[in-house]
Amino acid sequence: MSALALRAVRARGALTESGIIEHWRLRGGAARIRPHVDALVADGLLERLRVEDGGQPVVVPAGIGLDPPRPTAAALLSPFDNLLWDRVFARRVLGFDHLIEVYKPAPQRRYGYYVLPLLWRDRIVGRADLKSDRKRGALIVKTFHREDGVRPSTALDDALERALDRLRGTIELAAVEQ
Repeated sequence: MSALALRAVRARGALTESGIIEHWRLRGGAARIRPHVDALVADGLLERLRVEDGGQPVVVPAGIGLDPPRPTAAALLSPFDNLLWDRVFARRVLGFDHLIEVYKPAPQRRYGYYVLPLLWRDRIVGRADLKSDRKRGALIVKTFHREDGVRPSTALDDALERALDRLRGTIELAAVEQ
């Protein structure tokens, strides 16, 4: 169990004990993993950090420092990405309310059928409703919704363009159509 906790935290960077349980889809809740996390903290492999919001402490790999360099990458995430599995944590850390609307009837969808969140730098800044048209060899951007408080900017447009181009190449399409 300790090895699973350590692997989950190293893979994800920061998790609550509940998040470790969710990462592996284990049963027994946070109480089941807590003694193992306690042992890893005592061994100096993990650290518990209190968060200003007063929620559950966050477990991080030991010695990473509190001021890592700010990420610059942009990536479109699958709506099923493990970063988003723990919705409470995603809301707490990223300020992102994750919705999977593929199962909703079209009139009830707010953002679209198969929407990919755009992670840019250290937060989710928007949601792209995309469609793959294999016959035409095109990745089609049906809509892009910026998150509340995210202002339009050339830098954001460039980040989205890079992420779309990366996805286009990954799924072997010739062009992106917006």
